This record gives sequence, C-alpha cells and structure tokens, in this order.
Amino acid sequence: MKPSRMNNTCIVPTLLMLWMVLSGSATRKAQEVEETENEREFDYMRGSEKGPRHWGELKKEWSACKHGQMQSPVDLSCARVKIIPRCQLLQTDYFSSNATIVNRGHDIAIYWKGDAGSIDINGTEFFLKQCHWHSPSEHSINGRKYDLEMHMVHVSVENKIFVTGAFYKIGHRPDRFLSQLEKEIEHLVDGKVERQIGEINPSGIQTRGNMYYRYLGSLTTPPCTEGVIWNIDRKIRTVSEAQVRLLREAVHDQGKPSAIECLLSRVVCSECGLVTPLATSSAPSAASSPTTPLATCLLRVRPHPRVPLHRRDLRWATTTPTVSAVPLTGTNFSASNWNRKLIGVRFFAKGCKAMLGPINDTEESRSPRDDDDYDTHTASIAAGSVVSDASLFGYASGMAQGMATHARVAAYKVSWKGGWNG
Repeated sequence: MKPSRMNNTCIVPTLLMLWMVLSGSATRKAQEVEETENEREFDYMRGSEKGPRHWGELKKEWSACKHGQMQSPVDLSCARVKIIPRCQLLQTDYFSSNATIVNRGHDIAIYWKGDAGSIDINGTEFFLKQCHWHSPSEHSINGRKYDLEMHMVHVSVENKIFVTGAFYKIGHRPDRFLSQLEKEIEHLVDGKVERQIGEINPSGIQTRGNMYYRYLGSLTTPPCTEGVIWNIDRKIRTVSEAQVRLLREAVHDQGKPSAIECLLSRVVCSECGLVTPLATSSAPSAASSPTTPLATCLLRVRPHPRVPLHRRDLRWATTTPTVSAVPLTGTNFSASNWNRKLIGVRFFAKGCKAMLGPINDTEESRSPRDDDDYDTHTASIAAGSVVSDASLFGYASGMAQGMATHARVAAYKVSWKGGWNG
C-alpha cells in the first residue's frame, strides 16, 4: 500500500521460457510472517514523516519497504497474461476453528487461534493464519481497482508466506462470508479493538477459481517482507455496498492512498501458464554477457495475423517493424489447424536442444499451439534460452542465457503435450 517509487511503464518485452522460469527454487524464506499491527508506527498520508515513502526509514527491520526489489501491490495487467482455463485447482483443506476479529487500524482481520487447515502448493503445506480486507483493492488489473480485496494469509513450517486473494465489486448480492460477520464488525465500529467470535469455518470464503494470477512479491505494509507468493483469483465476486461501507467505517477509512508498484523483477502468471516479469534495465549492448539477466512481459494478443507493433512494445527498436504469423506443423498439427491468432510465431529450440537433446515429438509439439488449442506469444531477444533447476509450477532462480541478443523481435510459444522431455 505504498505510493509508487517508479513509473508503471514496461520496458521492452524479452523471453523467458515457461518451463525455465516456473520453479519453486526462487521462493525466499520470509523472515517476518506478520504485518505490523500497531498503525501508530506508520500511516498512509502522502507527505507525512510516517507515510509510505518513509516506511523503510522508520525502522531498520522495515528497510525492504524502501530498498526491496519485489514489493507489492502490483498491477496484474491481464492483457499481458495468458490465462489458461485448465489449471490445477488449489488444494485446500480448511475446517472450523476458534477465531478472533481484530481492528488493526488499517483493516479488519480475522485470526484463527487454532488449526484452521491449510493449502497445498506443489507439495508444500501452508497453514491458514488470518484473513483481512482492503477497500479499495490494493492490486489492480489493467489499472482498474475494485471496491474490495480479500487476503488469506498462509504460512509454512519454514515461515514461507502464501497469500490467496480475491477481488469484489459492489453488486446486488452480498458476500456470504462477510454477512455472518457483520454484527461482529459493528462492535468494532463502537471502539473495541478485538473480539472473540467463536468457531469460524474459512471454507466459506470463496477463492477457489480455476484461473488466477500468481507472482512473487511482498507484504503490503511494514515490514514489507519479500518472498511472499501471491495467488489472486481472476474471478470478480460481488459484495454489497453496505458491507464495504461497514468495513471502511470500522477503521475510519476515508480512502487511504494505495499506489501500485510496477512489476520489477516479479512474476505474473496463470497456474499452468506463462510468466511475465518486467524489467527496468536498459537494453543489452553488443558486449553484453550471454548470462545477462533477462525479463519478459507478454505482448497484447492482436486480432490480425499481420499487424505493425507499436513503438512502446519495442523500446529497443529504432523503427516500428511489422511481423508476420508463420504457421508451423508437427505430428499433430497442420497449417489448416492454425487459428491465425498469433503474431511472429516461430519455434526456437536451438538452445534447448543444445542443453537437453533432441525434441521428443511424442511428448512435445513443434507448433505454436498445443493439442488443446491454446496459444500464447512473447517477444524475445533471447530465443530458446535455458534456465537450470526449473519446473512447470513455481519460480526459477538463475539467469536466462541469451542466444539471439540482437534479434529485433522473435515471438515464441512454449508448446507441450505432456511436458518438456528431460
């Protein structure tokens, strides 16, 4: 919830392959698992000595608020993210447990005192600790903020943090989970800071969509701990105007500023889809090391097979080029199957084959489309590069090793039937 310390303009798109960059190895252990509850130590007023721009200076342990490179919230920019609808659902196992509702000054939160269950992410169990609400939303999609955003905070035994989130817009249908808490929240409006509310079942919170954004970020208030995995449902749910008003009145919120950080060395992805970190670095020169770290953002899907790319999509280009879609064929594909939705499509595999050996045509597809008719594309200056120790579901550490560092644009689709061989 900090004013932006940089502009929100993406620099040129570059490629990191799906299977290279989705490894859990980059998930950092959180040193602090809770946000600061005493709001007297900080505030949200622009220009205040305790405001967001100064959070990192107020305490040594809050330095990430100023110097962190993976801060939240961010704009999820759904136009730059390919959402794939056949994703693996989140594996949750929630159950009723005694809870306390707390007015933290900047939001209303529910803390489960006992074991309220957990969520399983790629074999790691994250235990539910609390949930809370922000109005307006902290994250945004294509610059749009929503009336309410809910966060469920989970912590593993290794103190890694996983947050599931959901957006709400004001509508005719109230949120059922909030409905059962309205009387308890009303008591907090009367000045009480904390209240025991008995057993609450978190299963009543609706966050289990099958399309969602995931990225590596931070807590949104001090200490701004990084290494937090964010998982935000793409579905927009409804909440009543009265429910939003109640949450805001409880914390005497007249609309705290909550600026969106640009995606800086972050990853935004769908669970089974493409990752899109953005960068603020300049273009690599001819003398650049082949291990120069690269970052990506997806180009907008365009409706025609041959269109000029806008100059802002190609910050490193001196002219505005035109690229053509090129249908490629494989054992399960032909030119007639091509749906003409991609631009500049080529299959780059030189780097992968050099490291991993020949492509196995029984498992991988030499095509910009997979066998379920999904397609995506990115712009690349490092076509076919490889990152070690990566897997399909998570975040990767390491660097992309560019092979075509001066290519103008090379659109690329990672296609697979059962996964990359090797």
